[in-house]
Amino acid sequence: MAVASSESLDDFPRKPIKVIVPFGPGGASDTLARIVQEAIRRDELAPEPLVMINVPGAGGTIGSRRAKNARPDGYTILNLHDGILTAKHTGHDYGAEEFIPIASTGSSHTVVCTGPEGNWPDLKQVLVEAKKRPGEVKFGMNLGAPSHFVGLQLEQKEEGASFGMIPLQGGADRFEKLVGGHVDLSIFSVSEYLQFRMTERRPNGLRAIAYLGPERHPQLAGTPTGIEVGVDLVTGTTQFWWAPKGTPADRIEKLGDILEAAMKSEWLESRYRQKSVEPICLRGDPLLQLIEEKEAQLASLNVGDLSSSGRKVPMVRFVIAAVIVFG
Repeated sequence: MAVASSESLDDFPRKPIKVIVPFGPGGASDTLARIVQEAIRRDELAPEPLVMINVPGAGGTIGSRRAKNARPDGYTILNLHDGILTAKHTGHDYGAEEFIPIASTGSSHTVVCTGPEGNWPDLKQVLVEAKKRPGEVKFGMNLGAPSHFVGLQLEQKEEGASFGMIPLQGGADRFEKLVGGHVDLSIFSVSEYLQFRMTERRPNGLRAIAYLGPERHPQLAGTPTGIEVGVDLVTGTTQFWWAPKGTPADRIEKLGDILEAAMKSEWLESRYRQKSVEPICLRGDPLLQLIEEKEAQLASLNVGDLSSSGRKVPMVRFVIAAVIVFG
């Protein structure tokens, strides 16, 4: 339901805007949101500040539900990447359709990594091996999160390929399990990879075997794209800002103006470069088109978790069991 108000567009906002970040403080999503927040403060782009509210839990769904149920007046919005899209495909009862997209503020493509002992020459050979030995090549992922879906997308690129999907937590946990030999393969953002990569000082680090961007990344010049080795997949995550459904269109427009102005900040661009994030801002039809393309990619997948035994089990059952076990 839209909110009627005598507050004019020129007056909005009259009070601080709450931004729900559905993850803990200090993580990648929280850090990027706070860079935008600081750019707005530095350049005085809004009469009132953005206030970050961390609501972690259940892969981002606890925070997103709080935002969904908030009063749709523009004073409570959500910052959530592709997780808002993947949630609907993993047994969650709502997705992006319960929100109005305001803008995207940056994107980054995915790096496919092995541990230091990984001996595959390239990503294509990994998929060939996953076809020869279904379920035996262990892929570390966050259940229901973008990393899970990238694994499913990779399986599609080699008919008959099937990973043993191993549910893990964030990037630090996936790094630990990779270098410990508990999983064979996982994905990371560019900034995560640069943090954890194998070097002379860290011989027990990550080894990148593919970058899932349209062309090679300048900081990963020696890492081929998936396309170069015959794996036609370009994917990554985008930072989205959402408002509850029913938020007045003029307030969506004003919020978008503020975010777009922040993306022109030289300070923000410098910080984004440090994080290896492309400072691309989309609004309106280009933003809707991007969301539709991502939704179409997800809809084409056979979504299901794999138990530790390697057997497919319905995702909804797994989510219900997880809720019972972990509260």
